[in-house]
Amino acid sequence: MSGRPIPRRRVWQFGAVAVLVVVVAVVLGWRSGRATVTRAAAAPVAAWALPQGKSSDAEQDAAILRARRPWGGAVAFRDPETPPPAPVVISWRLVGIVLRDNSPFALILFGPPGATKLEYHTIGEALPDGSTLVQIDTDSVTAQNGPGLPAGSVVRRLFQKKS
Repeated sequence: MSGRPIPRRRVWQFGAVAVLVVVVAVVLGWRSGRATVTRAAAAPVAAWALPQGKSSDAEQDAAILRARRPWGGAVAFRDPETPPPAPVVISWRLVGIVLRDNSPFALILFGPPGATKLEYHTIGEALPDGSTLVQIDTDSVTAQNGPGLPAGSVVRRLFQKKS
C-alpha cells in the first residue's frame, strides 16, 4: 500500500462483482434443500386389527425369574448357564511393621507396578487379596485366607532368611 486512495471506478467494479455473486448464490440456492415432490398414487388403506395376545405360562415365567435372580444384588441378571467369573486376587507385600501407642501396624504395598499404594493395617482388618490379618510379629505377619482362596493361613516375612 502506497497510501493512495482507491479510484472510485475500482470500488464500483468490486461492488458490482459482489452484487453479482450474491444474486447468483440466491438464484442457485433458492430451491436447493427442498425435497422434490412427486405425485404417486396413494397406497390402499390396509385393514387393521389388534394383535392376538400370547398365552403365557406363569410357572415357567416364575422359574426364569428364580434362575436369573433379577433382584439378587451382585448376581442379578446373570445367566445361570455361564460359570461365575474368577475372583481377582490382588497381590501384596509386607514392607514394614510400625508400633504406634503399643499397637502394631503392618505396612502393606499393593497395586500394579508404577501405581502401587501403601496402607497401614492392624489385626482383624481385610487385606487387598481378601484375606484377614490375624497376627503381627516383629518381622512377619500372618494372614488367614479369605473367600476364593485356598483354606489356611499364610506367613509373610519382611526379610527372607538366607539358607
